[in-house]
Amino acid sequence: MSSYAISKTIAIIIVVIVIIALAVAAVTVMMPPTPSPPSPSLTATTPTSTAPPAPETIKVGAVVCLTGTNARYGQYYATAYKLAADEINKEGGIYIKEYGKKIPIELVILDDESDREKTVKLVEYLCTEVKVVALLSGCGTPFIYPQSSVAIREKVPYLTAVISTETLVEGGKRKSPYLFSMLVMIDVLARNMMDLLKDNIDKGVLPKPLKIANIWENTPHGLDWRRGIYEKVLEYPGYFEVVVDEPVEVGATEFKPLLLKMEAAGANALMVDIRLTEMMSMHRQLVEMGIYGKYPVITYGARGGEKTFRDEFKDKSNYVIWGTFFSDRLPYPQIKSFIEKWKKISDLPVEWYAAVGYENARIMFKAIEAAGSLNRDKIRDALQNIVVKDVMFPGQKISFDEFGMAHYPYLIVQNVPDGQTRIIYPPELAEASFIPIGK
Repeated sequence: MSSYAISKTIAIIIVVIVIIALAVAAVTVMMPPTPSPPSPSLTATTPTSTAPPAPETIKVGAVVCLTGTNARYGQYYATAYKLAADEINKEGGIYIKEYGKKIPIELVILDDESDREKTVKLVEYLCTEVKVVALLSGCGTPFIYPQSSVAIREKVPYLTAVISTETLVEGGKRKSPYLFSMLVMIDVLARNMMDLLKDNIDKGVLPKPLKIANIWENTPHGLDWRRGIYEKVLEYPGYFEVVVDEPVEVGATEFKPLLLKMEAAGANALMVDIRLTEMMSMHRQLVEMGIYGKYPVITYGARGGEKTFRDEFKDKSNYVIWGTFFSDRLPYPQIKSFIEKWKKISDLPVEWYAAVGYENARIMFKAIEAAGSLNRDKIRDALQNIVVKDVMFPGQKISFDEFGMAHYPYLIVQNVPDGQTRIIYPPELAEASFIPIGK
């Protein structure tokens, strides 16, 4: 064979090999992959994920004033929270549907020492380090307001005992869906007080116009009180005249100049919304000046029924009127039961702080159970939709509106001799009529 023929034969063989290689490659690309056997994790009988194990406890937090200037309030709240938690834990805890079992409550209560800066840091610690699923109220507006800011930022359900609209509402809109208040706002008490006074003006018990000295603490709480007073002044023209309208700083101790100003203005109704410590100082100076009996009407807002007030001023505390959410004179069996339980665990007198703290915790625990989960958002949604029908407050029912506020009437109570009290408002619960001081 010639060299030419050999070269031609080799060339043909190379071409054939290339064609065969390309054909094999094409077949390989087009062939579907061989199905592999199913993974055990994807079979019909095996779940795609495993639910996390149930936690050992349900962590619920509160920062209160156990020491410092507001320790009195904090002791009430802490004791009441523990009472509510202990009752549930004795039954094994809260049933959480997500885990199909009861889980005990771990109540984490921290002391901010009546320091507003510390209160913020401690609430942050509860939310981010302890990882509580919910927060219970602190002690008073100056502490609840900064606490609520943390709850909003960390998206933790926070049930407050606040009575200041500014904590919940801003620009006519709800600040956060995580904030709820179980107490009715203080402007409602101001309006209720004015309705009571207007009724007694109509009956000839009080003069017309009634000359009001309106004294309010310089906080959002006090501004709400002031707004409620003026709304009724406008609603009832000719019935009221505000002759003194003055703010008082938290922590104030000197009230004589203000009392002299009220006397000079001819006031005959002292309408005050300040804290217990300031209220005690103001009333003490009023008594020392000998002008207690000159005012037919004296109210200190939600203050005036405290045992410390009655013990110090005795007959000079008689006929002061005050607003509250709780009274042992309400004919509710749950109140009698609560008082019996409270006296077994605490030497503190049974006052409204105790009832408020207890109901605050109880409502939150009911919301956690209703949520069926320890997810913060689900607890928030459960709070928004909850209806509790056996509370110790007027009407015995609590639910929350679109702003996270509760609605029910205040009780207005009047101190009477021998350390007793009588409910004088609302009409459907009143057991006595208003008696002016000095009559």
